[in-house]
Amino acid sequence: MKNVAFFVTGLDSGGIENYLLRFLTLKSQDFNEITVFCKGGKGGNWKASIMLYLICIS
Repeated sequence: MKNVAFFVTGLDSGGIENYLLRFLTLKSQDFNEITVFCKGGKGGNWKASIMLYLICIS
């Protein structure tokens, strides 16, 4: 299995968060570890049933 990391500017509703959540919902079982780095310093309204590491950097 592979590890994957995503680097995004923010996870507010209506942005890339929608596409990332859709992708991870369909493909999360293909990855051993999922890490999301959020540059905006806020995790947004992330309510996913997917096991991942969310790292917010301001």
